[in-house]
Formats: sequence, C-alpha cells, structure tokens
Amino acid sequence: MVRLELARITFGYAGGAPVLSDLSLTVEPGEVVCVLGPNGAGKSTLLRLAAGLLRPNGGPEGGTVQLDGVDLRRLAPRARARRIGFVPQALRALPALRVRDFVEQGRYAHRGRFQSPSAADRAAVERALAEAEATEFAARPLEELSGGQRQRALVARALAQEPDIVLVDEPTNALDPRHQLQVFGLVAGLGCRGRSAIAVTHDLNLASQFATRVVLMDQGRIVADGTVHEVLRREVLEPVYGTHFETGRALVRGWGEERPWVLPWDR
Repeated sequence: MVRLELARITFGYAGGAPVLSDLSLTVEPGEVVCVLGPNGAGKSTLLRLAAGLLRPNGGPEGGTVQLDGVDLRRLAPRARARRIGFVPQALRALPALRVRDFVEQGRYAHRGRFQSPSAADRAAVERALAEAEATEFAARPLEELSGGQRQRALVARALAQEPDIVLVDEPTNALDPRHQLQVFGLVAGLGCRGRSAIAVTHDLNLASQFATRVVLMDQGRIVADGTVHEVLRREVLEPVYGTHFETGRALVRGWGEERPWVLPWDR
C-alpha cells in the first residue's frame, strides 16, 4: 500500500494563468478523499497531476508528486499503472471494442507486451466487471452503451488494474441514484482493504456518506481539509459556493453515525 504526496504544486496550462498555486496534499493508505469545489477550482487538474498525466510546471521548483517517496517522473508508465488507476469523466474517443476487451486492457501493466492474458488476468477482469455491475453488458461494443454504462466500464477497467490507489474524476456522471451509491461504495471499499482513493465530485452528499476525509478547493487552492463534520458546514461552504444551502444530519448506515447532508436551496 502506498502513500501519495503532492508537495507545493504549481501548475498552469500553456499561455494561461496558474490553475494550482503552491498546493500540497498527502493521502495515506486506507483513506478515501473526496475533493469538492466549484467549477474551475482546479480539481480535475489536481487529479491528473496525481495520476502522472500532467507534470508540475518548471521541474522540481514547481513541486513534486511522489509515491512512497519516489517521484512519479522516475516511474515508467507501466510501473505507474500498477500503482495508480485513473477513471476520467468520460472517454474522448470510443475505441471499437467490446466492454470485456476494454476492461481487459487494464491488465497490460501486469504482463509482457506480447503475452496473452493469463488465468489471473481473466479472473481480475471478471471480478472487476462484477464489482462495477457491468457483466450484463460485457459482450456489447462500447459505442452501443449509455453514458452511465460507459462510466461503469471505465470504473471496471481501473479496478482490473488492481492498483494501490484509484483516482476518479466525477465518477457518477450520467448514473442513476442506485448506481451512484454503488460506484461510490466501490471506491469506499478500496479504503476498507487498505488501498486509497481520491474522488472528485460535485455531490456533497455522496462525499458525506463515503469519504473518510473531504478536501474543499477554490481558485486553485485548498481552503479546507478535514472530516465531513469539519468541512460540510455552512460557515465553511458558503464563502466558496455562496449562500445556497440547507443542512442537517442523518444516520449513515455504513458508519453507524449521523453525518451531514447538504442541499442546494434558493433561500
């Protein structure tokens, strides 16, 4: 199990102002961290830096991203894929593949370039399909799926990698309420098994139910970092989002405790 550390990260896209400024975040094994914030806060950029898909600006002077003290820049893509699974918001282009073949591609880091899938690979794929409730459409082409089904296929592919940490960017886009809970339950289950996860989401109530920790971002910076009880409070949220909330508490079965709920409400 690994420790992920982003230290003093500064990042901006070419020709633009910095998106992240002197940002630091550490995620320990077993943590499920939900990253919240308004549009344009830098949440997806943070996730792509943590996955090694982007690099801090200016070399080490722009900050570092490390896994157990090893800079991501020193890890080959295949080695990085064995440690980190990344679930994007959506596929930019749909490969002409059946879902099972698409999920099986997540196993590439566990075998040689020209090796056929092993029994362990096939078992990992079937397990990931079942966990994501994607088995029923595993034989269908990706292009025939609904948006929610594609999202579950993306989650299954990341699970098939069997990584130490999973990074998910708005994983409940296009999902109905049952599958929203199911996908977040999968993410939270990683923490129960000693792995860790970072999930970017706009859904404060899913974060409240499943996160061990909540990070609130605004304008490229972390403005709050703590438990759901510490962060999901009106006095913390309203300076970032405005005065648009009603709040309360309800029992969350998985935790055996009351946790906050937050509703957008035009007062």
